[in-house]
Amino acid sequence: KGRLLFVGHIVDIKGVYELVEACTRMRDIRLRMVGYAEEDVKQRLLTIASKRQDNWLEFTGGLSREKTIQEILSADVLIAPSHIEGFPNVILEAMACGTPIIATRVGGIPEMLDNGSCGVLIEPRSVEAIVAAVESFIHDEPRKTQYATLGKERVNKVYSISSIWNKLTSIWKSV
Repeated sequence: KGRLLFVGHIVDIKGVYELVEACTRMRDIRLRMVGYAEEDVKQRLLTIASKRQDNWLEFTGGLSREKTIQEILSADVLIAPSHIEGFPNVILEAMACGTPIIATRVGGIPEMLDNGSCGVLIEPRSVEAIVAAVESFIHDEPRKTQYATLGKERVNKVYSISSIWNKLTSIWKSV
């Protein structure tokens, strides 16, 4: 089965309701949600998930950094369907782990994913966009490998400590 992973605070603005609804429309997909969820949010997500009969949705709760990285490493795809976002660290972590990414075109995500050359970008708040992206991507091993490789190269080139340090030093010297 395709193993999707969501990492973050499990709240509405992270697109979790659309994500779970999308997963009810697909087969051979498992979704693990890593992060804290209020009980009412979790129950609402489980109600949506019940549209699909098999046991496909798992909540891990909050995990340590090490266990979260293990989750990212074992996922087929990290999915970040946020409605709004800044510069989410989980995107960089997935890139560094070589885990392909599907994420919404919000905040800093398009720049992080080099406007889609390092991951699949979708529109926010769209169940249909999530379904289309996952179905066209989850079982395409060459495409997943390409995005994983390009993402890892980009995070090491653009977002490594040495790269950031060189950029900051250049800015400081120009002032």
